[in-house]
Amino acid sequence: MANLNGKVAVITGGTSGIGLATAKNFIANGAKVVISSRSTKGADVAASLGSEDIVRFCQTDVTVEESVKNLIDFTVKAFGRVDIAVASAGVTGFTLDMYDTDVWKNTIDSNLTGVFYLDKYAVAQMEKQGGGAIINVGSATSIVGNMGTVCYPASKHGVAGLTKSAAINAIAQNIRINGVIPGFVRTPFTDSVPQDDFNRNLQMIPIKRAASPEEIAPAINFLASDEASYVVGTMLVVDGGYTVQ
Repeated sequence: MANLNGKVAVITGGTSGIGLATAKNFIANGAKVVISSRSTKGADVAASLGSEDIVRFCQTDVTVEESVKNLIDFTVKAFGRVDIAVASAGVTGFTLDMYDTDVWKNTIDSNLTGVFYLDKYAVAQMEKQGGGAIINVGSATSIVGNMGTVCYPASKHGVAGLTKSAAINAIAQNIRINGVIPGFVRTPFTDSVPQDDFNRNLQMIPIKRAASPEEIAPAINFLASDEASYVVGTMLVVDGGYTVQ
C-alpha cells in the first residue's frame, strides 16, 4: 500500500462506508486525517480511529458552501495543511417518483455541488502549499445510466466532468485531481437503495457480488499518493466489470 507518511487528508462522508474505509486506510499508512459528515456521532467515530493528534472530526454539510470552507480551515488549524482531499459524501437520490423536484435538488446539491465546494476550497489551500491531491468519488453511473433514477446518474456524470475539467486547470499548480468510480458497494448508503433495484444491478456485475468499502479505499490511497504522480484527470474504475459490458 502507498505510503502517506507526513500527509494531511480531509474526507467528506468520512464517518461511514467508503469514506470511513478510506480514513482507516490513510491512518494505517501514516496520514493524519480529518473526517467530516452531518452526523452528530462523528466525534465518537473519530475517537475510535485514533487520538486527536492523528484524527479529528468536523461536522460538515457539503451542500452549504461556508460549511465546506470551514472544514478546510478546521483542517489547517488542526494539522497545519491539506495535502489530500477526498469528496466521498453523497445521497442515493432513489425515490418512487424519479422526477421529484425536491429529490433532484437535494441530490445535485449533495453529490455534485458539494464536490465542487470541496474542490474549490481544497485547491485554494493547496495552491498556498505548492500542491496536493484531490480524489472525487463518482459511481458506475458516472459512465452509464440506471433504471429507476435520473438525478443520481446526472449528479455522478457531473462529478466525472468536474473532475476532468478541474484537473486540466489545477495541474499547473501541482495539484492532481482524479476520481474513482466504484461499482455497487455494500454500505449504509446502498442499504437505502430498493432491494429489487440492487439485486437487478448485482446480476449485471461479472464478478457476481458487491464490493466492500475496503476494496475501494486502496484505489483512493493510490490516487492520493506520490505513486500516482503522473495520473491526472482520470476516473479509476473499481466496479467488478459492471461498466465494461
